[in-house]
Amino acid sequence: MFMKVVLGGLLLLLLQGTALYLQKEKITVLERPEAGEASDTRQLLLEKEEAVVSVEIHPREMTKEEADESFEALLPVLEQIILGENESFAEVMHNLALPENVDGYPFTLSWSSLNPEVISSEGEVNREELTEDAQAQLRLKADYGGWQWYCTFEMTVPAPLWDSEQAYIHMVESLLRESEEESRGEGQWEIPDTLEENTLDFYRVVDYSSLLWLAILLVVLPPLLWVAKDHDLWEKRKKRRERMRDAYPEFISRLALYIAAGLNLQRALAECAADYQQDFGQEKLLGRELSECMKRMKDGYSFYQALDAFAEACDEEHYKKLAGLLRQAEKNSMRGLAHMLEQEAAAVQEEQRRDSRARGDRISDKLLGPMMLQLAIVMGLIMVPAFLSF
Repeated sequence: MFMKVVLGGLLLLLLQGTALYLQKEKITVLERPEAGEASDTRQLLLEKEEAVVSVEIHPREMTKEEADESFEALLPVLEQIILGENESFAEVMHNLALPENVDGYPFTLSWSSLNPEVISSEGEVNREELTEDAQAQLRLKADYGGWQWYCTFEMTVPAPLWDSEQAYIHMVESLLRESEEESRGEGQWEIPDTLEENTLDFYRVVDYSSLLWLAILLVVLPPLLWVAKDHDLWEKRKKRRERMRDAYPEFISRLALYIAAGLNLQRALAECAADYQQDFGQEKLLGRELSECMKRMKDGYSFYQALDAFAEACDEEHYKKLAGLLRQAEKNSMRGLAHMLEQEAAAVQEEQRRDSRARGDRISDKLLGPMMLQLAIVMGLIMVPAFLSF
């Protein structure tokens, strides 16, 4: 796969180099952008000196007649733009969008308000102080090529409709605003406490959102910690079972060797426990469980009970299968047990080889994604400059 990626990248380099070489041609004419479009910067190669020269190509300039026609075409487009969230100029309730230029038109636009207390030159609408509908005018000035055009937009700003509570709140806000303006020369601002013979009591606003987030945290965090703890235990159990499974073939082979040497089953298990107590790694874990099995038999457990407890403690299917095999062999006076154990060890080793191959295939599949990403990056490094050169 790595060689395919490398060869594919080299092939793309060759094809891209050929395409770029074929693009090299003598040019005498460059297309100029249309009026209203952005300027274009081109790179030109001065062949004799092998130098690259940058040149900026400005849009084509309009004649006065063409500019007049373009301005007339701009006005209906501009009306839709400046309305913003408003439906019409007969009812302007939201701020206006006043652009400095419009795509496709070469004019520089500037705005001024004839009623700045209602609509500012930036298009901000102020309705709070209105007691009745107000008329407003916005004046547009368009510049291009030393020529100017003017247009006035007339609109109506309706007064807000207050209910009794909203009107009272509006009066309080106006009172606070006026009082604050009057006391700006002082170090402190004394908040008014009366409005039309009504007492005003103000308190600091307290944000209780932190309590809400704390309550949510107390509800969500314990289950998450419980799940995380269970997940950690499952991971530890998974790793322990893998260690026990890896130690199983060698344990079976050693047990078969002792039985073939003439030892009985209990003596063979005791010898395996003694051997494994001197080792480390997954064998150390198996040796501890074998030692516990021997200790149970000394404490009065029957051989079958100790064997079942050993298989349960190992927590792995192969050991449970082995317990059943040893139980059956004990009943049959150990006939053919060594041969059966050798067959079991060979079968388990073959199974582990298949698992290893499967894990290798999964790792290869995981590596395929980064390799394809690297190929995409190489193709991007090759293709993006080519597209930008057009």
